[in-house]
Amino acid sequence: MFYNIKDFGAMADGVKVNTPAIQSAIDECHKNGGGRVLVPSGTFVTGTIYLKSNVELHLEMGAVLKASGNFTDYNGPDAYPESYGLMPSEYCDWRNLIIAHKADNVAITGLGRIDGNGEEIFDVCKKCEGFRAYIWSYGFSLQKDLSNPRPGPLVVFVGSTNIKVTDITITNAPAFCMLLQGCENVQIRGYRCFNERFHANTDGIHIDTCRNVTISDCVIDTGDDAIALRCDAVRLTNGLKICENVTITNCVLATSSSAIRLFGYKGEGHIRNVTVSNVIIHRAAKAFNLTTSYNPEGRTVFEDVIISNVVAKNVSFPIYMREYNDSTIQNVNINNFHAASFAGAFMISQTGGKIRNISINNMSLDIIPAPFTATREDLAADCRYLRAENGRNVFYLDGVCSSVVDCKRITIPEDLRANWDKNFYLKNCENVKI
Repeated sequence: MFYNIKDFGAMADGVKVNTPAIQSAIDECHKNGGGRVLVPSGTFVTGTIYLKSNVELHLEMGAVLKASGNFTDYNGPDAYPESYGLMPSEYCDWRNLIIAHKADNVAITGLGRIDGNGEEIFDVCKKCEGFRAYIWSYGFSLQKDLSNPRPGPLVVFVGSTNIKVTDITITNAPAFCMLLQGCENVQIRGYRCFNERFHANTDGIHIDTCRNVTISDCVIDTGDDAIALRCDAVRLTNGLKICENVTITNCVLATSSSAIRLFGYKGEGHIRNVTVSNVIIHRAAKAFNLTTSYNPEGRTVFEDVIISNVVAKNVSFPIYMREYNDSTIQNVNINNFHAASFAGAFMISQTGGKIRNISINNMSLDIIPAPFTATREDLAADCRYLRAENGRNVFYLDGVCSSVVDCKRITIPEDLRANWDKNFYLKNCENVKI
């Protein structure tokens, strides 16, 4: 069954807020056992809509769902119990455009576009005072009115199963573009995402404590993490505790932060069984970022991660691993990886010996001139843990054990060689083969 939102009173004039009409079409489709809700060509302004079980929201070519500029058109912070909107934030208040909460068999498809109206929300680009050069090197922007947090994430799936997102485009997001929280059996294919490179928190895809996820054939060019995985099960009500069985392939990524990021959050977490393959990264602060804690209290275990067939250019850090709080990063294989970077690769275990069984094979690394002026002090500030006097080393390993780093080629132009101290710097390492 097809349900055209125009038949429920929606108007594509770019002005009228069509939330009731779109929601009525979804509700009718759901009530009748499911089917497709069609958004035809044209620009339809809307506030929060709730996607329900057995409903496919289909945006045909030329269709635009545009987020309302009036924040009162969105859900409140208590729209669902897992909402982070219940936790005050200076950045966004968890008002969402599309919510699928504990829904089964849901989809967002089509060659249409979801416009988050972010250009009306963000301030002009400014120099990021929190970092020096290697991260957010293009500048940084938050909302114009810091007393009024932004909506976001734009599209959320929470505690849902059998999810499909194909071919849609998201632009101008006010915060995360897409968040999946506590979901199972997810397919994201052919998704495109385009945001300003200086807009903060505009993650392309954010996977939180999900199981059985495939991400393929996507193009993401955004200001914050392109694809991020974390495990923060504290707010979940469906029993999921581990983020696992995630595969990412055939994607082209660009970001001012991390292209692929695995990170811990505030509590205990576990991320395992992750593969990344056939990926092009053409702009990033960190190509691959594995950090076990987002803040001092977090503690997440990473294990069984395979990264293969990757080209990463115009990046600051090709590999960035950081273990905190007696956590673990183990069984990570990186194969067939070519990078061209401004800074080197870092693997640092704060606890010592908790980064282990790392295998880097058939890697090549070209050091290239940075498009910004940066000093050793800048590098130390952006790494947060690295003292400036340690210098610049292509591979910096501290507290790593039982690992192999096989870099077939390291090239540093003659005019840059004086800025670099060593190709490999090992500290507190055991059984590491270079």
